[in-house]
Amino acid sequence: MWFLLAEIEFEYPARLGWLAVLPLLAYFAWRTRSTASSRRRLASFACRALTVALLVAAFAGISLRWTSDQRRVILLVDRSRSVEGEGRLSTDRFVEAVKNTSSRHDIVVWDFADRPVPAGHDPAGAEPPLNSLASDLATAVQLASAAIPDRFVPQIVLLSDGIETQGQVAKAALGAGVPIDVVPLPAFGQPDACLLELVTRPLDPVTGSPHLEIVAYSNHAGAAQLQVTVEGQTVAEESVALVAGENRFPLSVPPNRTVSSLIQVTLLAQSDSIPENNVRRIRLPAVEKLRILLIDAHPTNQSPRQTFREALAGDRFTVDVSSPDQLAAKLADPASHHLIVLAGVSPRELDEPVYDELEQYVRQGGGLIVMGGNETFGESVYRGSGLERLLPVTAAAAIETRKPVVAIALVIDRSGSMEAENRMELAKLAAKQSVQVLDSQDKAGVMAFSDAPLWVAEIEPVGDKVSLLRQIDTLQPAGQTNMYQAVERAFLALLQTVADRRYMILLTDGIPSPGDYREIAQRMADRGITLSTVSLGYEAEQDLLVEMARIAGGRHHHCDDPKDVPGVMVRETRAATADDTPQSFATSVYRSLPGLQIAGSPQLAGYVLTNPKPEAEQLLMAAGRDPLLVWWPHGSGIAVALTCDAGNSVNQAWQQWPGYTDFWQRLVRHAARRPAPPRLELSLVRQGDTAFVRLDFDPVLEDATDLETVRITVSSPDGDALALTPIPVVAGRYEASFPAVAQGEYRVEVSIDRSAAPPLTAGASLFVDYPDELRLRTNDVDLLQAIATATGGRYDPEPTPESLLAPDGRTVQRRHSPWRYLVLAALLLIVTDLAIRRIRF
Repeated sequence: MWFLLAEIEFEYPARLGWLAVLPLLAYFAWRTRSTASSRRRLASFACRALTVALLVAAFAGISLRWTSDQRRVILLVDRSRSVEGEGRLSTDRFVEAVKNTSSRHDIVVWDFADRPVPAGHDPAGAEPPLNSLASDLATAVQLASAAIPDRFVPQIVLLSDGIETQGQVAKAALGAGVPIDVVPLPAFGQPDACLLELVTRPLDPVTGSPHLEIVAYSNHAGAAQLQVTVEGQTVAEESVALVAGENRFPLSVPPNRTVSSLIQVTLLAQSDSIPENNVRRIRLPAVEKLRILLIDAHPTNQSPRQTFREALAGDRFTVDVSSPDQLAAKLADPASHHLIVLAGVSPRELDEPVYDELEQYVRQGGGLIVMGGNETFGESVYRGSGLERLLPVTAAAAIETRKPVVAIALVIDRSGSMEAENRMELAKLAAKQSVQVLDSQDKAGVMAFSDAPLWVAEIEPVGDKVSLLRQIDTLQPAGQTNMYQAVERAFLALLQTVADRRYMILLTDGIPSPGDYREIAQRMADRGITLSTVSLGYEAEQDLLVEMARIAGGRHHHCDDPKDVPGVMVRETRAATADDTPQSFATSVYRSLPGLQIAGSPQLAGYVLTNPKPEAEQLLMAAGRDPLLVWWPHGSGIAVALTCDAGNSVNQAWQQWPGYTDFWQRLVRHAARRPAPPRLELSLVRQGDTAFVRLDFDPVLEDATDLETVRITVSSPDGDALALTPIPVVAGRYEASFPAVAQGEYRVEVSIDRSAAPPLTAGASLFVDYPDELRLRTNDVDLLQAIATATGGRYDPEPTPESLLAPDGRTVQRRHSPWRYLVLAALLLIVTDLAIRRIRF
């Protein structure tokens, strides 16, 4: 009985003055002569008086006002694709429970995805169904707030995961002016894994290949497989382990050197409820091959630097090989090469005008690498040359060279078979004659083996040769041929010996005991130890000895006659002490260059002593003290000096090192001319269903008066071309936008016409691989909480119908104007009055 508590108000209270006619009406009713009974006369007066009162009240704008707490509750239920599974089922059960709650409140249910619609409003299916691949929370909130009449206490209940693909629900909620209670729903309730994006990273410093980072998201841990295709060809397949949350995987793909490459990455997870979000694509621009001009002192195919050429060539670089006398002609077009390499070239082979052109080439950004030995960096040819002016090292004063210290380990078989044909005595004679060849600063040791290895004389300087010869005479044959342990111990002893050259001479006449002889020979080669082998008699296993000598850089000799043994071993000893081969040395890092690795590299042979210039940067050192690899900036370019001919035949072990090619690839990329920056920079960014284009160029480099027309064209996935209107933002920047809803590739081409030069062009691609609604993520709790807090609503992850509809103290003032009913009642009273006066009863 709300009307009993209502307050009466009049919009025009002055019109109540017409009630003053009631006494007048009573007077005339009393004075009127009538034959009717007093009861009729009284009833007629009452009808007339009440009629006047009702009409006056209606004419004065009577209204009734009372306080009400009745609500209009609109349940906004998210029906987008991200809300599926158990979350949707529990939501439906909750909505049904709210609707069935005994309440005087007005409860309305709206479903929304791409748009809001009242639940069950279109049973005939006249309107298209909701698009579950979109989520517009903002429109749903705006229309719901507008649909609540003023006579109800407004309440909106938002049941959503907070993922919106269009609109700004936070802004819409603030403008709605209605408390919004939020019930968070779980997003992507079923197991799923998704590829979020492919992020481009800087090029690989060694290979120049594009680096990508694959960003994936999974709502569960599990195994998966990544498949990578380039222009439809599978180039990589990798098994990965996904963790719950964000996952990042590096990817290096071979670039296409002529045209842009379409890279597609597919994620195949064991548990995946939405396969549509497992593919991402990116189009990488063409990568220009670096062009190298190699000036080789021996440009023929039989050049000792053939391995060096092969390290530079391949699919990464284009190598043009020429002789020194052709350098002047090649420099006529300096832009035709990114890098010039001089290998083993004497400074005297180039004229001064060539040096001037070469210096101009480097100053203008070209790269220069000079590699060589004494023929290039020797003081007599290098000092004062144009090459010394260009490079970061100066000639070093000639120093008196000392005779290298040689360490030799003689490993001699003393098994029982050495007693035949006087072999043991001849072997002792050979050992003693070899010792006699050595100088006093040299070092020698004798290891004998039979059943077990035995140091006859440990490796020491041979100043006291008499004592050493006496120890050799103690050798006596006996036992088996247990050779491996003896070779290994002698190898370890040589490693610990300080010497310029280290050699091992192995003598045996039988079949050795089992052991990984090839592996230990490779270890010797890697550590700069030379192994020569001597076999004696027909029983010796020559094939193994030949292979060991080949691996360790030595020679093999076979003696059918034991009398030949002393001569063979003396020749090998003389070869070891000869001073006509370059001295081996270890390389060490002075200052690191990312991607330039020498770990595990064998020793180099033959470097030239130079001095670094003050501005130079040393990368590698020789023998731990002298500059080996040095670079410096020269103008806009880079000049590099390698004071060792690492590409010649003497350094074959270094050229066979697995890291040899990567070493040169990295050094070339460090020194080569940097690619010119693009004249136009084109970037594409997609936000919601709109793609934004930004075009930047340097207004200082590009004369604005020379620019005529800026054209931006977009090719959509269906093949239609759309011309965009570029909007100038600031000097050197234009922006534009276009709708990007359909899935596929959007190709943007830009052309700027210039009056005095060819047009500037640029192109880029934007891929829409799947709707944003399928982008896997967690529900946006922060957004949902912010909506509830900002609007004065409640955030309740576990609501009940009772808590949702519980009184919150809010009321509204309801008003009702009953003038129509008063006029109708007055008309009825007039009829009644006529009936009373006319009808006799």
